[in-house]
Order: sequence, then structure tokens, then C-alpha cells
Amino acid sequence: MPEHHPEPADSPLESAHLAHPPDEAVPPEPPTKPRPPERKKLLLRLDPSIYDAVAGWATDDLRSINAQIEYALRLALKQAGRTPRKNNARDTQ
Repeated sequence: MPEHHPEPADSPLESAHLAHPPDEAVPPEPPTKPRPPERKKLLLRLDPSIYDAVAGWATDDLRSINAQIEYALRLALKQAGRTPRKNNARDTQ
């Protein structure tokens, strides 16, 4: 039966043990935020003048163009009486 030779003290495994002695408390991992539901991806073709108008509106409201389009769609859905369910809705500001 072959002899078992322990690894030398300067091995990477031994060095890792020396870097964090067993009596040293390891800090807990920070709590993670729950992930929002995955967003749907959509390719949208717009008339350039509509895009420019939405981009200007987004700039005025300090939103991204994507957020502004979603905001406008939510306003239109609300006006049409087709508001999405509460658990899927995001705040509109």
C-alpha cells in the first residue's frame, strides 16, 4: 500500500488556510434583493419623428426612452380601462 504524504506547508491549500484562521469569523454574505420578474423584450419600429418626440419627452421627465415608452403605454392602458393586474404593475411617476 503506498504511503500518504501530506502536502508541504507552502502549498496553495495550506496558504489558504493560513490566510483565514479557523477561529476568525467569516463575514456573512449580504442579503440579496428578490429579482423582479423578467422583462419582455420587444423590437419596436417607430417613425423617426415619433421617436424624436418620445426622446424629448423622456429627457424632460429624466427617464430613459424605454421607460418613457412604458410610461406612455401604461397611461394609454389606464385610459382605455385595461390597466394591468397590480402584481405585474410598476409605479408610474
